[in-house]
Formats: sequence, structure tokens, C-alpha cells
Amino acid sequence: MQRKKQKEGVVEEGGDQDYLTALPAPILCNILSFLTTREAAKTSVLSSTWRNIWKTPNNLVLDAHNFLNPQQDAITNISHHSSATSRFILKCDRTWAFLNRVNLYLLRLSQFDPNFRSKIERLSLYFTFRRGGHGCHDLAQWIGFALDRKVDEIDLCFSESHELSAPSYGALLLFPCEVLLNKEFAFVNSCLKHVRLAHCALAPHPAFNPGFATITTLDLEKVDLVGGEQVQVLLASCHSLEWLRLSECHNMGHLKIEYPSCQKLRHLSVNLCHKLKALVLRSSSLESMEYTGTWYMIETMFDTPNLKSFSCRMVLGSDQGGEMSQYSRLAIDLPQLQTLFLECYCMTYVPVNTMANSIVPTFPNLRHLIITKEAVHQQNFCWIEIVLKGCPILTRLDLNIWTHMKFHVEFRETSWLQACPHSNLKEVTITGIRGHQSEIEIAVYLLQNARQLQKMIIDPRRRVYLGNGKWSSSQVCQTWNNGGRHRLHHLLYQQAQHLSSPVKFFFCCQP
Repeated sequence: MQRKKQKEGVVEEGGDQDYLTALPAPILCNILSFLTTREAAKTSVLSSTWRNIWKTPNNLVLDAHNFLNPQQDAITNISHHSSATSRFILKCDRTWAFLNRVNLYLLRLSQFDPNFRSKIERLSLYFTFRRGGHGCHDLAQWIGFALDRKVDEIDLCFSESHELSAPSYGALLLFPCEVLLNKEFAFVNSCLKHVRLAHCALAPHPAFNPGFATITTLDLEKVDLVGGEQVQVLLASCHSLEWLRLSECHNMGHLKIEYPSCQKLRHLSVNLCHKLKALVLRSSSLESMEYTGTWYMIETMFDTPNLKSFSCRMVLGSDQGGEMSQYSRLAIDLPQLQTLFLECYCMTYVPVNTMANSIVPTFPNLRHLIITKEAVHQQNFCWIEIVLKGCPILTRLDLNIWTHMKFHVEFRETSWLQACPHSNLKEVTITGIRGHQSEIEIAVYLLQNARQLQKMIIDPRRRVYLGNGKWSSSQVCQTWNNGGRHRLHHLLYQQAQHLSSPVKFFFCCQP
């Protein structure tokens, strides 16, 4: 091997020097964090430098893929056994193998680092546990192992996605809250910031609640809040909480967030909590909220002066009156909103202006409105007049529409709709459009009434909201390519010729 020498301040590099191994140990640990536990352990054979790097991991990932062989991990094959006894034995053997291998792995980590000097950034666990079943004591020790190493984030899912391992409703693991509060009251100096729990029961005792005091992000999915009032006991100690999500949580009839609980909460998400009957929010810190469910069926009380962004998704079909009732309630409860997202479904078509003589609810501060409307036959567009009247300073309107069945009806002017000139709307985006008559009528009506409109974007790809600010897009419908685009293009440009100010059109997904 040839080596170059350093002369007079000039450094020449050797051709086969191992720069990766020369990196500091923390950087090598970070590199291994992108590998599975099984893959990281295999790097120990590379050299003496790599021999023990895997024993100081940044992330602990405890799941079947990492700790079981392919035969044990192939749990879908268990369903082919007709005998219930055989299935039970296979599941027990699989659980014991998982517990033993995780315990052996953590023992090796402890022996290499007996003084708990190496920090763990994240603990992830994905395995099925049942209340009173095997491994509950081991689980508490695993969480304690991570807490001793100043873990920042724990993500624990106690049910794998297969029917044989999914615990029944009454058999959900009771999460050991006491593990967050050790004998030395170390929660005062805890580094734990982010917690996600899925498929478990949660019944924190007030004596153990200080363990949640440092958490800033709490995500509960399919969690049974035993007794119904446990969520209030939990939130009473979340003094640092800034982000809270409750998704498909059981036994939560009332949700109250008020002083002195959650004084730093900035975002709240409530998703498909079907037993929720009352929502009381008194918070000066709350800035954004998402809700999915039957909004019109719950009692609400808002005292949230800084809540500027709100998302409301109705999961049940409703008629036009239900949609307008929801819109009116929000205008009364949250007049300070600046951004509003509404998602609803039109199961029937009502081609009459039922709101013509009604008092229009007003959002005096709303600047950005996103509406998702799904219809079976035709879109109900009576609401568009209400939006223009009720949002006087609206500058941006996003319409995500989807019409399942297309009727071959010629375009007609919406002469029965009252004119509603709007002087602030500057940008309109319509997605999911197919060239349906009712969809074109919406676009034309907006073009006729938004006098300061500068840009209209037409995108046939349907946008689907995934939650937490994330969207996905579907493929273009064939109806759009078979003439819908040309029909809409012709009618919009025809209407634009009569406008006093020029409008730029953007047609996405050109063929």
C-alpha cells in the first residue's frame, strides 16, 4: 500500500484510507441508526473499531422483524392451522422467543455500558401484548432501560396488524404509568419529550402523573381511557404539553382542557372518538385544532382567543342543512378563525337556493378556506353563495371535489343563484374535477363574482387529507381526459372575456 506524506503544509491522501471508520463514534452511531438492529449487529465483524459501535445505539427498535427469525416472523402462516391449540402454542412460542432475545440484547448493551452514559434518542416497540399476559414485567424494564439513558421519544404499539395477535377490547395491555416515575423521582430531570401509545389501556393514578410533566407531544391511538375520566387525570400533569392527538380512543365521553391543565398546548387533534359527547376548551395558548367525527352531535364550548386554524371533517353523510348548520356553529363559536378546513359529503342533490332568505353567518377574519365535498350524483353548490357572503376578506379558496357518477347534462347558467360580488378573493384552486356540469357551474359562478380574482388553478387529481397537515393525490379520472378538460377550458375562457381584470388559468396534468 502506498502512502502519501505531508510536506510543507500540503496534504496528499492515500488511495485506500478508510475515512468512514475514522469518523467519531457518535457519527458512526448515527449512521447505524438508519439500519435495523439485526443489520447493525452484523457490522461488528468489519473491524475492531466497528466491533462495539452497535452496542451504543441512538435508537432502540424492538419488533418481530429485528428479533425473530423469518419462520417466527411469518405470522400469517399461523392462520392455516385449523387447531386452536396449535395456534395458541405457536403464538406463545413466538412471544417467548421475542422476550428472550430482546432481554439478551439489552443485557449486552447494559454490560457494555454499565454506567448508562450513552444516550438513546428514540425507543420504538411494535409487538402484541395483552393485559396480564406474558412479558408485561419485561416491558416495564425495557421502558425503564430507555428512560435511564435519557430517551427523548417513545413510540409503543402493542398490537400487530394481523387478526390472530390482535387483543380483544377487554384484553388491551394496561400501560405501566408507574415506570415513568422511578424511585428517585427522576422525572424532574427527565428528557422524555414525545410519547405515542397505540392499542393499550391508560389509567394513570395521580401519584404517577408527574412522569408526564416533561412531555411536549402526546399521541394516543386506539387507547382505552379506562373509567372515562382518566384523560382529565392525565392532562392535569401535562404542564409542558404543546401537541395532543386523540384518535379512536375508547370511553372518552367528555374532553375538557382548561386552566390549570395544558397551559402550553398549541395544537389539538380529536379523531373518531365516537363516544365523545362534550368538548370544552378554555385555552389562551391553543392555535390550531383538527376534529373528525359527528360534529353536530356533540356539545361544544370555546374560549380560545388565539385559535386561528381549524379543521372539521364530518365522517357521516349529511344533507345540505346539516352542512350549513355546521358552518353556522363554527362562525358563532370561532369568529377569530383565519384558516378553516371543512370536509363533508353530499348524498343528495338539492338544486334550490334554500339559504336565499336566511341570515348568513359571517367569518370576519377568515382569509383561507379549504372545502372538501364528495357527492354521489351532482355537487350541491348553493353553499358557494353563502361562502362569498359570509367571508368578506377571504383571499384564497381551495375546493377539493369528487363526484362519483357523471350525468350527461348540458351546461346551464346558474341564474337562480343570487349574484354575490366579492372584492378580496384573489386565488381559487379546484381539485378532483372531472368536467361534470355541477363542477363547471361552481367554477363559472366564482369567475363571475370574484372581481379581483388573479389566478384559478384547475387540477383533476383528487386530493385526500391524511391528517396532521398531510395530503395525498389520486390519479386523473378518465372522464377528464375524454372531454372534460376541453369542455371546462372552453367555458372558462369564454367567461373570462367579459371580465374587467385579467385572470390567469393553470390547468394541471395536461395530456
